[in-house]
Amino acid sequence: MSKPQKEIERRPEPLRSGESLGEWLRQCRRDRGMTQDDLSSRSGITKPQISRIEGGIVDARLSTILTLVAAMDLDLVGGPRGMHLGSAGQDESLSSNERRRKHMKDLF
Repeated sequence: MSKPQKEIERRPEPLRSGESLGEWLRQCRRDRGMTQDDLSSRSGITKPQISRIEGGIVDARLSTILTLVAAMDLDLVGGPRGMHLGSAGQDESLSSNERRRKHMKDLF
């Protein structure tokens, strides 16, 4: 890695397109002080492919996205649409039982 790793402390934004996913991957890589070459070496994904994914030019396979995420020591976490995510990735205004009920209601 070319620079020291920085903590990612911003609240997650919804990823609803290949372009927004690519922007998120680029920002995560940069926040961790990695170049595309670094990420390519760690993930086995070619630098041109990483560039296309980050630019939103291609629809990457889920397995490729997960490989890139893992190579940056990150997790990809999903949740119900419209949920305000806090630093722990949960709606901070609700108790755990309320979150569980809301999640189940959102599923059906």
